[in-house]
Amino acid sequence: MIVTQNSLVSRLRHGGSNSDWERFDSLYKPAILAFAASRLLNEFDCCDVFQEFSIRMHRAGFSRFDPEKGRFSSFLFRVADGFVNDAIRRRARAESRHVAIELPAPEGSTWRQPLPEPGRNPAEAAEWQGQIALVHSTLRFLLEHDCFQAKTVAVFNAVTFEQKSSLMPRGAAQAMTP
Repeated sequence: MIVTQNSLVSRLRHGGSNSDWERFDSLYKPAILAFAASRLLNEFDCCDVFQEFSIRMHRAGFSRFDPEKGRFSSFLFRVADGFVNDAIRRRARAESRHVAIELPAPEGSTWRQPLPEPGRNPAEAAEWQGQIALVHSTLRFLLEHDCFQAKTVAVFNAVTFEQKSSLMPRGAAQAMTP
């Protein structure tokens, strides 16, 4: 249990000094970080939770504390719990967007789908060529603005347009497998 000095809370309610905020951090930072870590957040997310928590407390958190409703530390952990839950939701969203990049399939494998046919009539063929031209001009733009290395674009081009199943010499993929 963390013993909070009522005088510290009172001073922080009215802005507090730098030494008051340092005292607040020394009392609550380890506890809030441990609380976030107990919910299986990594170190970066725990620090992010504490930073958001500190900002909220600095802006208006102390004015929302009502001693009639309970202890100050209980109030703080309810506030921190909201930020922990936000971090857990952010992590879940990030994990759902994660796309695994796998090593190229062995030669002869059929895991890769061929590019669709450009079209059966002249209008479809023209639209197809326009789309391919747009992709190529986008790649040139990205290279000109140093968004990607030339090697990365070359690999993309080889895999996407040339339908190469492997860009590595035979045996290199097996050597890279852990």
